[in-house]
Amino acid sequence: MTRIVAISGSGRSGSTLLSLLLSQSDRAFNLGQHRHLPAAWRDDAPCSCDQPLHGCTVYAPVMDAVFGPRAESDIRAFGAAGRRFFKAAGRTRDWHDPQGLDRLRQAHQDYLAPLARLVDAIADATGAETLIDSSKTPEMALAFHLIAPGELLLLNLVRDPRAVAVSWNLKKGSRRDTFSNARKWLQRQKRLSDWGPALGARFRQLRYEDFAAAPEQQIALVHDWAGLVMPPALFPEPDRATLSWGRQHLFPPANEKVLAERKSDVPIRPSMGWRDPGHSWEHRIALLATRPLARQIYPALEDAPPPS
Repeated sequence: MTRIVAISGSGRSGSTLLSLLLSQSDRAFNLGQHRHLPAAWRDDAPCSCDQPLHGCTVYAPVMDAVFGPRAESDIRAFGAAGRRFFKAAGRTRDWHDPQGLDRLRQAHQDYLAPLARLVDAIADATGAETLIDSSKTPEMALAFHLIAPGELLLLNLVRDPRAVAVSWNLKKGSRRDTFSNARKWLQRQKRLSDWGPALGARFRQLRYEDFAAAPEQQIALVHDWAGLVMPPALFPEPDRATLSWGRQHLFPPANEKVLAERKSDVPIRPSMGWRDPGHSWEHRIALLATRPLARQIYPALEDAPPPS
């Protein structure tokens, strides 16, 4: 079975860039946000290979092999089964209990069995030994764990919840969901901090702040952990990466700006605009919604960050 690196954690934390950096070797393939594949296929979403998904040289033959030609109803059923699985997994309190996980596996074969075939078909089509998923939800990582016990590597990409709150609000142009977005940060981090360590060496936490401050060093460490070979030309400078898009087949909702620009020369710097005092309301709400876990992950978290 192919190894799967699942990038979990919150949105607005650099997961699209991280998945690109980890999939530059021809031994790895970037799944993007795989949980959204059924919806993207339904919409014939644009792929970063400059074709719609139905004409993509990877996904068109893969979906044909797994679901058969013109099996749109089966793909819709697969998407609906996935949503049921995510809800059931979210309601399952103990992800350490083998019997509970086995019941979850047996009850959701309508999603897990096609998912396993998809993973195998993508690996066969691309020749990849490692697949990189940036779905971010722990439930997607659990699905991979259930279809490939022992092959999941879980990477918790975490960012200061205040920065995440500000970034979401700037993207959506509204503060309305600040508290609920912060609670989602807390729920995912609770799940990952509880389940992840049980995976032993197959679990790793990476703080966005550490990644952005020393990208070459941190990406080299993640490559070593994941058993990947980092291309020697990936970082011509410690804080600048050179990306190839030739083997990338990403589709929305991967970071829209990244997909639109498709930069090959990418400077990596910490994004610090969120620290502006004009965002102090979001800072307070995010800290309130994520306590006490945020302070455990960020022991030096200050209540009122100074302006950058």
